[in-house]
Amino acid sequence: MHLYEVGKLWVADGDDAMDLSFDLGLLLVGVGAVVLAQPGLSLPVLQHDELDHLRPAVAGLRRRGGPAILGFRSFTARLQPRFGAKLSSGLCVDEHMAHALLHSLALGAVQRSVLITDGGSAGLKSRLTAGGLNVVEWHPTSAQLAAGCLAEHDAVIVRSATTLEACAIAAGAAGRLRVIGRAGVGVDNIAVGAARQHGCWVLNTAGASTDSVVELTLAHLLSAARRVPYADRQLRSGVWAKGKLGGHELRGKRLGLIGFGRISRGVAVAAGALGMEVHATSPSASPMKASALGVTLQPGLDELFSTCTHVSLHCGLNPQTAGAVGSRLLALMPSVAPDGTVCGSHLINLARGGIVDEAAAAAALRNGVLSTYSADVFETEPLPADSPLLTCDGFIGSPHVGGETAEAQERVGTQLAEAVLAALDGKPPGHGVVCAPMRGLVEP
Repeated sequence: MHLYEVGKLWVADGDDAMDLSFDLGLLLVGVGAVVLAQPGLSLPVLQHDELDHLRPAVAGLRRRGGPAILGFRSFTARLQPRFGAKLSSGLCVDEHMAHALLHSLALGAVQRSVLITDGGSAGLKSRLTAGGLNVVEWHPTSAQLAAGCLAEHDAVIVRSATTLEACAIAAGAAGRLRVIGRAGVGVDNIAVGAARQHGCWVLNTAGASTDSVVELTLAHLLSAARRVPYADRQLRSGVWAKGKLGGHELRGKRLGLIGFGRISRGVAVAAGALGMEVHATSPSASPMKASALGVTLQPGLDELFSTCTHVSLHCGLNPQTAGAVGSRLLALMPSVAPDGTVCGSHLINLARGGIVDEAAAAAALRNGVLSTYSADVFETEPLPADSPLLTCDGFIGSPHVGGETAEAQERVGTQLAEAVLAALDGKPPGHGVVCAPMRGLVEP
């Protein structure tokens, strides 16, 4: 048996103990035994076959959002005859913690549930089902989320199409919600602080789609350099535009990367192999890692844009990056490469919609300041039919498909299912932890 200290509580897990969630700040019952005690006290153990007498005690509890709820003081009063002072000398947990324990005791036969709001791979769903979860697929509205529809589920898995605001998370956590999974990397659509405050894990699949996004970045780089989308449109319209489609090589051109995480470093390696000179800027960039990859670090966006004919975004959306790339920065970009080629200026965004001012990008395309803008992400998704970008020949778009490869989706399914199941079983997820819950302990 392994013991873990959580504030004023000791909880245990192991083959001979119930799985108790020491990271969730909850007591989540599995099979075996429950251990409750204050540090320094002898451990009172409630064996599995002794749980039956507790079930009738909670059978008539008030219901809210599906699961049973009972204040911890009432619960300890029911256990007092067995454990005496050990349960009254300062041990106190909040309602969420008491709720999780009581829900497990009273509704132990109820299958745990996960809601998938934006679709998921067959592998993800099969692994969750094999782990004992009831998989529900449904895309709730923002009003339904705020009204507490997540309270019926132990976990929710979202992609970019669902926004989980603080009110939705609070309403869900008042019921059964304990884990929020993001099938992807970015969590700007999740109120992470609220999740932590209300005792929920936030998990993502960082690294699962890195190779796929790197390759799509290269696809956009090459498509812009050789004008592949424009050539395709001309050919389909009956125009043989061979003499009008001059492009440029990537060798000898200077690529600027905004951000220097896994994806950006992968792009740096691939672009370097094509003969590009790679620069990058990021507040957290490691000079050692940059040097090892042959990347020149720039102190800021102004220096990067004024230096590079090609710029690719691989950073998160936050208050500092929102709308950061606009007309002023685009006007700084040179159109002549270090090798003397007049190649134009090219911007690529596979990071997040909202970092690039799309109206400014469209204006720069129309007036020739920007040669191409390649984007896989947009301020509003799906991209509205009246977007000014759609009228620009230099615009190259894809519908947020950076991670949409068979290989990436298989890795996403494997990693996310393992992490969600581990968190629900009271074990630390092995990877993809964006935030762990705050401890739900209060003084009596």
